[in-house]
Amino acid sequence: MDAVPIIPKMMTIREIARTGLLTEHSLRLLTKQGRLPALYINSKCLLDYHTVVEYSGRLAEENLKERRDTHETYR
Repeated sequence: MDAVPIIPKMMTIREIARTGLLTEHSLRLLTKQGRLPALYINSKCLLDYHTVVEYSGRLAEENLKERRDTHETYR
């Protein structure tokens, strides 16, 4: 059976920030830096919610790894 493609759920930065996933400021910075893909329609910036969730998960994993490495250094 073929996998069902995930339909992108496009949301504004403010809408995603209201979910509590990342702050509005962080989302804007990540978008401007090109770390999060965005679709611009006139002056409105739209992000795929699922992509932001995945990116947030990767950030959390990197943060955890960095903390473990730092903690082991001081042992």
